[in-house]
Amino acid sequence: MMLKNMALGAILVFIILGVFLHLKVAAWVIIGLPVAFLGAFMMMPVPFVDVTINVMSLFAFILVLGVVVDDAIIIAESAYTETEKHGYTLGNIVRGAQRVAVPATFGVLTTIMAFTPMLLQSGATSSVARAIAWIVILCLAFSLIESKLILPSHLAIMRSSHGSRRGVSDWVDVQLKRFIERVYKPFLARAIEYRWTTLAAFIAVAILMVGLVLGGFIRIAFFPEFGGDFIMAQVEIQEGAPDELIVDIVGEMTAALHEVDDELKAEFGFEDDIVKNVFAYVQNGRSGRFQVELSKVETRAVAIDMKEIETRWRAKIGQIAGTTELRISTGNRMGGGPPVAFRLSGRSIAQVEAAAEDLAGHLKTYDVVGQRRPRGDPSDGPAGSGGDGRDVV
Repeated sequence: MMLKNMALGAILVFIILGVFLHLKVAAWVIIGLPVAFLGAFMMMPVPFVDVTINVMSLFAFILVLGVVVDDAIIIAESAYTETEKHGYTLGNIVRGAQRVAVPATFGVLTTIMAFTPMLLQSGATSSVARAIAWIVILCLAFSLIESKLILPSHLAIMRSSHGSRRGVSDWVDVQLKRFIERVYKPFLARAIEYRWTTLAAFIAVAILMVGLVLGGFIRIAFFPEFGGDFIMAQVEIQEGAPDELIVDIVGEMTAALHEVDDELKAEFGFEDDIVKNVFAYVQNGRSGRFQVELSKVETRAVAIDMKEIETRWRAKIGQIAGTTELRISTGNRMGGGPPVAFRLSGRSIAQVEAAAEDLAGHLKTYDVVGQRRPRGDPSDGPAGSGGDGRDVV
């Protein structure tokens, strides 16, 4: 999938370049993509880089796909414009490239600097951040070399096509220049002439943006919820309970899930099952785990929120005697853990258990709260406390 996305991205980049640049120029510009990518591949095994080909590195290649050609586009367009005015010679190509070499170089360097702090990240996600940062930095560095040293020579050996007006790119070029001369330049001149009005307009837009955010019209969610096709569940029983109990509980939960599926099909008029596959198994004789595959969101006639399926499944399950944990996750929350969690700690297991029961009983008075889901072994205790602890999520 990632390789397919990368190939489609490269094709789209070439099509856009072919529309706005001359086809021959676009072809030489797109050559910078494999040069930059092969240069990054060459540096990946180096000890201080040490990045492998994985999902995150492929994502970084897709991320940088449209960025690596930016400096090449600037160089090629400047050289093409210079030769259009003064003739198609090697000297004019070099002068056109030199005219924009400094801003194009610093434009790439600023992007590299933006990704450099990711190399200094520590913690569990540092390997992911480093993989993305190294790929982006290496691709941009090699694209810089290619656009400044190799691309001008490629343009020099290309046969001049000035004066020919036969392709889509030539028609787009004429229309774009007409727009620049008739619309953009007059508008820019007016904006500069009435600079205080222009500044006030930008300040007004900034105030409007802040107001939309603070007023709640634009939501901010660092870990947004999104649709998915899987539901995960886990249930654990108390110590000393018979092994047959967890098997029976898994069977009851599976039957409850199929009942929810039948209710939703009858309610919304579906013919196909919403619950496609259920993979349930018992682990260590004390816990049962579920991986539930739902039908694809795009194939459903009516959009059903996964939270609705989770809520109905919880209601069908109800309170199960002999369990210490029941956790159901729709898998549609990107990181961040549970929205609300409490951690109780103390030196007496009995007190912690009693406090957990009291807290769970109070939380049940709220309509939005499902059921108590304690997790963790009380004998472990909270880290660094030397006592007993219990999490209630």
